[in-house]
Amino acid sequence: MEGSLAAIQATNLREYVFRQGVQDAEAMIYLAESLGEHAEQLGPDLAARCEQILADRIRFCLRTCPETYGRVGFRTYHHSWQDRIAELYATAAEAQSRRSP
Repeated sequence: MEGSLAAIQATNLREYVFRQGVQDAEAMIYLAESLGEHAEQLGPDLAARCEQILADRIRFCLRTCPETYGRVGFRTYHHSWQDRIAELYATAAEAQSRRSP
């Protein structure tokens, strides 16, 4: 029984992490789409913040990608990830509020 419970817990964790990654990607896509198709509705300040967030996340991914730079330590990979995701979601929400329906 314990083995099957552990397998269920592992599956649920994998699904949770996968879902979180998809949500992060959707927020980034929304920002990119907002910049490309609705930049005038965002205004210059928000558009600049959207560009900065997208550029920072791309640089972070390139910097921590093991395929590009070899082995990356866990300490480097997870540093302040909650802050980056919170900023991404807050900026996507602000962009959504400024885009007309």
